[in-house]
Amino acid sequence: MSSQIPLGKIDEGIKKSIENATSYFEDALFLYKNKRYQSSILLSMLSYEEFGKALLLMDYKSQEKEITKTQWKKKFCNHKMKNLISIRAIWKDADFVPKIPEMDIHQARFDVDWKNIFTYTDYDFENRKWTSPRIPKTFGIKDIEQFSYRAISRVANAQKCVTKRATEFDEQ
Repeated sequence: MSSQIPLGKIDEGIKKSIENATSYFEDALFLYKNKRYQSSILLSMLSYEEFGKALLLMDYKSQEKEITKTQWKKKFCNHKMKNLISIRAIWKDADFVPKIPEMDIHQARFDVDWKNIFTYTDYDFENRKWTSPRIPKTFGIKDIEQFSYRAISRVANAQKCVTKRATEFDEQ
């Protein structure tokens, strides 16, 4: 059993991650158009993470680094890390420099928290009430359609970053 992903296998991982992210994104768009906003948000967030995984794989490929099993578990299975990679790529392409230190890290954590909110029914101990992804007002969202639209827009931006980098790899 190998304890690393060889360089020759990274392209396949990039391709599969992009395919999976694109599938989630297309499903999120379908659900959005059919006013299934909560599920659209969840699939948007999964797509965003998968695009982050593709970007992370591209980083390893460009550095010609194999991926160890430990790195895989630490980075590629870490939801916050994949969100962070997507955020940084989008901001880099937009020439955006945050004024708040570690804003990208806070945003990545925020994304993971919201993904959980749109996945599970939970008990909010602080406010002493149940929350449900089916009833977004239980955790403070007033306009679920707008929230869903913003989630889809972020995925579209991540997809553009991945497409741009994939094109750069093809040109090399």
